[in-house]
Amino acid sequence: MLTKCHEIYVDHKAFLLEVESDLRISSSSLPSLTPSSPPQLGACALDFDAIKQPLLTSKNTNEICCILEALRWRVASVSGPLEKRENCLFLTMNDVLDRHVFKSLLEFANLHILEHLLALVNALAGDYEGRSYLIGKNDILEKVLELMFEEVHESFIRRICLFILQKLSLRKRVQDFLIENQVIDFAVGIMLEELGRISELK
Repeated sequence: MLTKCHEIYVDHKAFLLEVESDLRISSSSLPSLTPSSPPQLGACALDFDAIKQPLLTSKNTNEICCILEALRWRVASVSGPLEKRENCLFLTMNDVLDRHVFKSLLEFANLHILEHLLALVNALAGDYEGRSYLIGKNDILEKVLELMFEEVHESFIRRICLFILQKLSLRKRVQDFLIENQVIDFAVGIMLEELGRISELK
């Protein structure tokens, strides 16, 4: 049985109109709705077995995106740092993005799902416990790097991947990983491209 938090999003089949300004979902094909009052996410427990099941088996894009957005909200839209830490710990201790879930969401090959998945990863990367959790997930770290390299032009995907790697780079292990994979050279190349584009505009 889905939890109250999940049901809020699935029943409305919509997303919050306001998300972080630098991480606004690029697609406008899904409906939007601003709830009259934000749900008190910290007050309701989650049944992670019930949540992971549709993430693994559902063919409904809206349902999957709504679950991912509800999970992200528990970390990104709480009232204080203690509640954020508590919710982040709850998600990571229950391995919300275990290997099977992460692989299944990627295999869906849907842009909307990918955007919401990365938004959740980015929210986790903003907390100490979330960073510890993600750094232990080599498949997630490698996929984020791969997605960033694959994007030829400036996009939501490349931007959010860069945000994630920037937050994770607070750890020495990730710094070494980024250096080994020539991320510094990549970043410098992007800046030089942007500089050339700006010069042409002048």
